[in-house]
Amino acid sequence: MKIYKKILVVTFLEFLILMLPLTSAVSQRELSVSNIVKKVGPSPVDDLVVTIATDKIFYWKSEPVLFTISITNTGQEDVTIWFPNNHLADYCIFDNDYCGVYYWPTGKEVWLDIVITIIIPLGETVELFSNQWNQVDYEGNQVPPGKYCIGGQTAEFYCNDIKYPQKSAGLVYFRISRFKNNVFMLNQIIGVNPLTVCCLRSQSQSSPQQLTLLHASD
Repeated sequence: MKIYKKILVVTFLEFLILMLPLTSAVSQRELSVSNIVKKVGPSPVDDLVVTIATDKIFYWKSEPVLFTISITNTGQEDVTIWFPNNHLADYCIFDNDYCGVYYWPTGKEVWLDIVITIIIPLGETVELFSNQWNQVDYEGNQVPPGKYCIGGQTAEFYCNDIKYPQKSAGLVYFRISRFKNNVFMLNQIIGVNPLTVCCLRSQSQSSPQQLTLLHASD
């Protein structure tokens, strides 16, 4: 009987020893799941909306296309984000067939290792990045006239010590003329005297935006 009790005790101890790795693994898994739930739960970053805008919808040949990338806070509190260097945003130019003709950064840039912190107040819009595209492709050649669009996104950033991927903006459309901006070319564009009064009006009701050319003959 004593021998049986001794064997039972040893067996029970061995059982506890064998269970320790399993209970440890379960605890680690629960901790891991808890972290995942914490990360994929509601975040103030979800309320950040990224937009891109050009200064016009019609450009003459070789005229710089100016644009800005902004972030709007649509949430219920101020949001603070930060970038590990001065790479804040990317942008890409697409032609009428949505083929990329130019992308920035080009890969030749040298980023400074400085932390850039941006506070986006509740209900406010903060300009993140502004630049210009000189109507050239990857090889530096003037692109042909036609309809183009620009897309942009933030670079990877941090909020509350969590790293987030890029947040993208919607596409914005514009047109490039086959003529340069001078009075002589107006006669070829609209087929009237260069002294004709011209007016450019954007029709924002349609998508993509279209350009209407109005003129009054002498």
